[in-house]
Order: sequence, then C-alpha cells, then structure tokens
Amino acid sequence: SFTIPLSYRNIEIAEDKGFDMQIPLQQIQVTLMGREKTISDLNRDDVVAYIDFAEVEEAGLVRLSVNVDTSGLLHLRPTFISPSTITVSVREAAEP
Repeated sequence: SFTIPLSYRNIEIAEDKGFDMQIPLQQIQVTLMGREKTISDLNRDDVVAYIDFAEVEEAGLVRLSVNVDTSGLLHLRPTFISPSTITVSVREAAEP
C-alpha cells in the first residue's frame, strides 16, 4: 500500500466550460497487485492518483472518481483506492 498525493487533470477544460472549482488537497491510499519484483522496486513516484476535471458538466457538489495511473509499469493494477471518489465544489465562474 502507498499513500500518494492526489493530482488533477484537465482543470483548463472545466474552466473553458465556465466553471471555478474548489480543489481539494487530498492524500489517496492505493493498494496494488502485481509481480513481486515490480512491487518491490516500486516507489510512490511511480503511481499517480488523479481526478479528471473534464468530467465536470454542471455547478454544485460534483463527485469525481479517483483514477490511478500505473501506465509505466507492466503487470500492475490497483486493487484498493481510498477514497475512491472526491467531492468537488464547482461554481459558475464570475465574469472578468
């Protein structure tokens, strides 16, 4: 198991749709399954947990799924992600 920081993707897409987000700072706990050699050589920088703001379609409290990226690592997959969703406060952006 690893505790890793939550990162954010596609914030600019939500902003282009006219939204402002209150972005949570969060730590995510991830348990991975894979080959013993791969896991023993792993460090927390190899695993990225993120939420994708491209999924935001409306203002309000929006629940976004936490995704885990292990794309650089073969034969490895997450078996546990906590929390698995993050609630983000989304509001209409004020006009400049």
